Amino acid sequence: CGSLVLPFWFYEFLSTNLKTYIMQAELIAAVAAFFSLPSVLKGRAILLFIDNFGALSCLVHGYAGKPDCARLVNCFHAQVIALRCMYYADWVPSKANPADIPTREE
Repeated sequence: CGSLVLPFWFYEFLSTNLKTYIMQAELIAAVAAFFSLPSVLKGRAILLFIDNFGALSCLVHGYAGKPDCARLVNCFHAQVIALRCMYYADWVPSKANPADIPTREE
C-alpha cells in the first residue's frame, strides 16, 4: 500500500474551477500503480478496487467525457496494453478500501 500527495503543479493538467478532484485523484492512483510497478505487474492478472463510481466507470468503459479524465483513462489503458496485463476493476466501499487509510483522520 502506498500514498501520494498530489503536487500543486499537477493540477495544471486537470480541469479548472472544480470543487473537488476526487474522480481525477482516483484515476491518477490507478495510473500511478501501473507506472510505478511495471516489473511486478507485467503479464499478470490484476484486481483493481476503486471506491469512486465515476472513476470505475471511466476505466471499465475506456471513455471519459471530461478531457482531463480522458487523458488519464488513455494513459491507464496504454500502460495496461504495454505491460500485457489483464485487469478486473470493481467497486469497493470507501470504509473497506485499504488505499484510503492515509486519507482518514481516525
